[in-house]
Parts: sequence; structure tokens; C-alpha cells
Amino acid sequence: MKARWLSLLAVALLGGCAWGEIRSVEMPNPGEPVLKVTALAKGLSHVPDKCHVVCRYGSYQAVANVPIFGTADPETCDVILDRWERLSPPSSPGALEIWFTYPTPRNPIDRQRFAVPEGLTQAMVEDALLGGRRNTPRTAIRPRDRAPQPAPSGPRPPRGWGSEADLSGDLDTPSERDLSDPIVVYLEAKQGARYFKVAQPPVGLVQLVIDVQSSADPSSVNEATWFRVSLLDEAGMALPHEEQEFVGVGQSKRHVATWRFDGSPVIFKLATGSKKGDWMRIRFQEQ
Repeated sequence: MKARWLSLLAVALLGGCAWGEIRSVEMPNPGEPVLKVTALAKGLSHVPDKCHVVCRYGSYQAVANVPIFGTADPETCDVILDRWERLSPPSSPGALEIWFTYPTPRNPIDRQRFAVPEGLTQAMVEDALLGGRRNTPRTAIRPRDRAPQPAPSGPRPPRGWGSEADLSGDLDTPSERDLSDPIVVYLEAKQGARYFKVAQPPVGLVQLVIDVQSSADPSSVNEATWFRVSLLDEAGMALPHEEQEFVGVGQSKRHVATWRFDGSPVIFKLATGSKKGDWMRIRFQEQ
């Protein structure tokens, strides 16, 4: 208990008042290796995609994004762990080791041990893996936000930007795009992030020219919202490449960055904190 509170205190001191806490774990259906973890998140509603819960059990590990929607602060979140992967070396089979993470799953916060729920066995988890259940972490978002389709009368891209790309809202099934063409997408905070995997991952330096046009009321003053472009590996885990900037409501912003690629499979994640929505265009130029 002392170690737990020291961990929470360290996070609070290093990250302002932001912290995470594991409250409980349960197994809703005794016949399925699916766990529901209740977590508490404070001061992290602007970076929900960087908050995860990790669970280790015997020879297996499950990771899931924390669904923070900004409805309260601190906010109680139910995290569903149903994507397992094999773990080496194994942990104790007699207990679940669970922790909150920020900003990456490799940075544990509030690590705790719980008794294994009745009915959960390693054989059950292994059967789920052998049965074809996908074993990569996924982003937890509201089901109604998974695959939104823009209405014909909806917002249109800024003049000269080109056609809007139909990008997936589900990390498990990202769209596939070629970096030879610009990516134009409309983003809203309530719809969540958009994902696309690179059809032919480049090798070497690539310049990204990111243009963002806010759809908010331009009469607003002294206000701004964030937008973010980040890179994930093929398992959906965050890579060091990330660009986050702010744009004034009703205004535009251009941000230029240079990223190095090594040819490995990658997924782009595009997100915004804007309630009114942003148009984003990304152009790619190999150096």
C-alpha cells in the first residue's frame, strides 16, 4: 500500500495533478476470458489515447486503451480487456497484476495485484488465442462512433485541398493509404481518432506538411484546441513519432515535421480536441 501511494505521489509531482488509479477488476462472463477493470483518471482527458490499462496473468498479457470522454474529472472508466498476447517471461499464475499507464504502456502507474476471478484459467485464454481472437491492443471508443460516415450535406474540405479520405475510426481495422497522395480528413473530438496504415512503408526521412483548418466560430477569441498526428506500430502501440499543436478556433495552422521511417509496418493516428471539428490535410515528401 505504501509503494502504491508513493507511485501516485510521484506521478502527481511529475505531471501536475494528472494521475491514474486501478479500482477493481471483474470477469462479467465466466465463460469468456474478458475482464472489466474499473479505473480512475484525473487530468488526462486531453490525452485519452495515451492512457492504457495493462493486465498480466501467468503466460499472458492484455492491454487496452482507457475510454476517457471528459464527462468528469476525475472520471471513472470501465476498461474492457479482451485482447490477449503471450508473455515472456511469464508472471505469477496465482494473481492478476494490473496497472494504469501514461504516456506509454511501458510506464506503470498504480501497479496492483488482484485475485484471479473465479472461472478464469490460462487454458481459457490460450483457447481464445488459438480460436482466432485477435491478440493486439485496441482503442476503446463508443460503439456508435466506430465507423461514422460523413453525410452528403456535411462539411466540405477547404477549397483546393482535394477530396476527403474515408478513414477508419477503429484501430483494429485501419484504412490503407499510400503516402504519395495527400490525406484530407474531417475530425471531431466526439467521433474519436481516425486510423490508416501505410500501404508501402518508406525507408528514410519523410517530411510531413500538416495543415489544419478549424470549423469553430471565428468570432471566438482567446481560445484554442489541439490536434495530433502520431505513429503506431502494427500492434497499435505508440511509437516516438508524434506532432501535437494548437490552433485558434476558426483559424488555420500549418505544422511541418520530418520523421524517419525504417520500412516497418506503421499506422497513422489522427485526432483533435475540437468539439466543432477540424479539417486536416497531410502531405508527404520523401527527403
